[in-house]
Amino acid sequence: MSEVENLLQNAVSQNILQLQQATDELDRKLRQTDFLDLLHAYAISDADSSLRLSAIIVVKNNLIGFWRNIKSLQLSDNARFNIRKRSIEFFDVNDDKISSLNSIILSKIARIDYPRYWSTLIEDILARLDVDLALQDATHLTRLRRATYTLHLIVKEISAIRIANKAFPGLYATLFNYMLNLYQLAFTNLNRNLDWIHIAIYSHKTLSRLCLHNFNRSSDEELANSASFTQLTISHLPHVLEYKSNSDITILVKLINSFTKYLKLLQSTNQRKFSSIPNVELIIPLLFSQITSSPYTPSPPKYIIHILLILKLTLADWTPNNVNKDNPNAIISDEYAVQIVHFLIANYIPLTSQDLERWDSAPEDWVYEDDLDQWEIDPRPCAENLIVGTLIKRREAVGAHICTMLQEASSLEATSTNLIMKESVYRIVGKCAEYLYDQIGFEEWLDKSLIPEVQISGSDQRILRRRIAVVLGRFSGESLSPEAFTKIYTILLHCLRPTEVANDVAVQVTAAITLSGVVDTWEFNPTLFEPFLNDIMPELIRILSACEMVEVKLRVLKSVTCIIDQWVLLCIWDIQLTRTQAIHYGPRLLELVPGLWDDSEGDWHFRGGILSMLSRLVAALQEGSNRALGIVVPLIKSALDPSQGKPFIDVDGIELWQTTLKHTPGLDESLVSLLPLALETFKNDLDLANDVAPVIESYIYLSPELVLSQFSPALFSAINETLDYAQDRLRDQIIDILNLVTIAGSPSSWANALNDTGLFRDLFVKLIENKESPVYLSKFILFFSRICIVDTEMFVQLVRMSAASLNVPEEVALGYLLDRWWDKWDNLVDNYERKLSASGLARLVASGHQTVLERLPGEISNVFIDVLAEIKERRMESEEGGNPVVNITPNPMLNEVGDEGTAEKTRKLAIYSNDPLSSFTLPQFISHSLAHAQQTFSGGPDAFNERYFMQADQAVTTQLVKYMNETL
Repeated sequence: MSEVENLLQNAVSQNILQLQQATDELDRKLRQTDFLDLLHAYAISDADSSLRLSAIIVVKNNLIGFWRNIKSLQLSDNARFNIRKRSIEFFDVNDDKISSLNSIILSKIARIDYPRYWSTLIEDILARLDVDLALQDATHLTRLRRATYTLHLIVKEISAIRIANKAFPGLYATLFNYMLNLYQLAFTNLNRNLDWIHIAIYSHKTLSRLCLHNFNRSSDEELANSASFTQLTISHLPHVLEYKSNSDITILVKLINSFTKYLKLLQSTNQRKFSSIPNVELIIPLLFSQITSSPYTPSPPKYIIHILLILKLTLADWTPNNVNKDNPNAIISDEYAVQIVHFLIANYIPLTSQDLERWDSAPEDWVYEDDLDQWEIDPRPCAENLIVGTLIKRREAVGAHICTMLQEASSLEATSTNLIMKESVYRIVGKCAEYLYDQIGFEEWLDKSLIPEVQISGSDQRILRRRIAVVLGRFSGESLSPEAFTKIYTILLHCLRPTEVANDVAVQVTAAITLSGVVDTWEFNPTLFEPFLNDIMPELIRILSACEMVEVKLRVLKSVTCIIDQWVLLCIWDIQLTRTQAIHYGPRLLELVPGLWDDSEGDWHFRGGILSMLSRLVAALQEGSNRALGIVVPLIKSALDPSQGKPFIDVDGIELWQTTLKHTPGLDESLVSLLPLALETFKNDLDLANDVAPVIESYIYLSPELVLSQFSPALFSAINETLDYAQDRLRDQIIDILNLVTIAGSPSSWANALNDTGLFRDLFVKLIENKESPVYLSKFILFFSRICIVDTEMFVQLVRMSAASLNVPEEVALGYLLDRWWDKWDNLVDNYERKLSASGLARLVASGHQTVLERLPGEISNVFIDVLAEIKERRMESEEGGNPVVNITPNPMLNEVGDEGTAEKTRKLAIYSNDPLSSFTLPQFISHSLAHAQQTFSGGPDAFNERYFMQADQAVTTQLVKYMNETL
């Protein structure tokens, strides 16, 4: 023990060097066998209390990690036995802190060991307790209190096991009746001393967890036990409340919290079973009396929040038309529900003097906090949710009463007290906007009350003016007339202006935030909002630059972003108008960005909002977006820089990048400088590769020759390294990029790189090995077909060089390729794909390569017959239906050319409209390819026919000639 004591003394030393040495030594000792057992034994010894406390803390922080591993070298079987046995002896130590920490250790051990390795755990604890002696002797009472606390922790740990919890049934059977009797005994002795109150709290919490666990699936006996315990709780609650009101024992609040929390959780677990408990309806008047008798405070005891949540579910469920058959008395009348709602609106919703002080001292903070829906800890939003939930289920009665309160509030004189009450009613009306719209008659209320009230001057009017701005945002999502929207825009603009006395910071910020909800609705009409744009945007920009709180900046920024989105929408209606507005406000917004970015260092959420806003602004500027490149390019680099924002805002940066490329009229040098970053990210970041692939495509659309001539080696290298681990979506994107390369760029810009990087060879090998999915490999065939159509000789040369690098004869390699070409034919179902594959084969036939011609009488002719027969069938269907015969097959990508109004759409249309495959009909192409092969064959056409057709299956040859004649 002396060694342990010396080590602990040094571990709490004030000498830094000594402390570090002791810490290192302790870390080393903890890995020695049974050292934790020594520390645990030391903690229960008669040594210095502070050192024992240090010892038990070390055990608590380190034991369980080793305990989970049954084969751990740090704990022998004997040490585990000693620690289990000794843990129960801690009930008698002379230090509550040490005992409490040991209780935590014991509960963690119980979760692991009970019942498999320590089946008698509960019995071992109960064996040390004597309730009768606890009534007479303080030592036994202390032991009982500590044991009850430990049992509470054990039940808490074991009930937290959600999957295959085999320990709980035995725990329930052993503990429930014992804890119920103990709780009842403790309740009858509450006024004797604090220990009995603690025992009542811990035993009640234990019983609560035993009843709540599996409440939905409990047996009849367990359900009866839960009902009995709930009735007991309900009957005890008024006595505890009275005891609390007549004494200054603060710990009684914890017991009340336990009561109300149990009732809340039981109700939320199964409302029907909760309602079926006899006499449960008696709890409602009692709970409501606690609300009415307690003055409102922003930080009430927990049980007040519990009561509000219980009332919320009860008022919504116990309606006259939803009678519980097992307990018909579980009903709350509409009149009583209206009484509760009225009290809450009058007492829990109004602003307090603390609210107004906070408003004055930190307006931005107050606006942010007031909008937080922290209903689990804040009584005001909790009461708001209660009122909304009650209104939904009791629309007629509660809705009518709120409308009456609104009429009364609207007629009040503009005194300070009346403004507070009016703001309270308006707050609830705004909260319930979607349910009260028809009953209130919003547009009439807007004309008769809101517009006149917002025009009243005076500093006190800020209270009502701010609430009116919020209410307008709530109702703007409903079906309003164009005139109403115009009035809403006028009021919000009025609230944005700093020259008004009533428009303090909170009012301006609230109006700015509200605009996002007003603008971003299905009912939004850009032409109605356009006249206000010249006045609203400068005010938003001013407020955005003046705000100090990042969370508020972000919400104002959201409004700016929504309005910019509407510029893009307005483009559909009036492109010139949109460009004029964007050009006017774009530079002013861009000027703000560097300062906002620098001031928000480390706040990635806000920086993501900046990038999102810039994306919308670039889209609104359209071809004029190049003026933003000086700001956009550095921010994209920063967003993807691993040392800066990459883990948080990389996707936002890529979205801005993509938007910029879509709208830019040409490839600026600064954008070219970003392309290596795109290729590097595509190659090295699996999480972002899917997002970056469209960026790479956009670069190719912008300037195919420039991009491919300079960057095709890096592009193909990145693709090659990505192929092995790419998932289906990324694989499809890779194939799309490769197909785009062959359509958009000349072979001279990419052919050498395709060979030099080994990409063609590796694609060739993957195809030959045939280990990937047939659908995926069939896309390789289509890519090879495109190369054949563009430059057949180059394709053969690529095959030749790949065969050489693999030490395989060219003829063998090409033969393997043709095998796969035929294998994958049936995996192609799209007309365009089948035409593409057949066209590639036709070009190979035209090359006159002997290996290819040897396959002509068999597989290749069968491919031609299949595709020509399909063409004939489609022609016949068109003629029968009276539809024009379509001989040209357009590229499917013409149906996916991108967003309306982007420059990239024009570029895509130009590229895919010039797809070589769309420039010819397949029958003519096959005919010309065969004719070319015949003409270039040594010996001429007759020798060609003699060798490849006369000796072949004549049925195949006849069928091919027949379909050729019928489709040409």
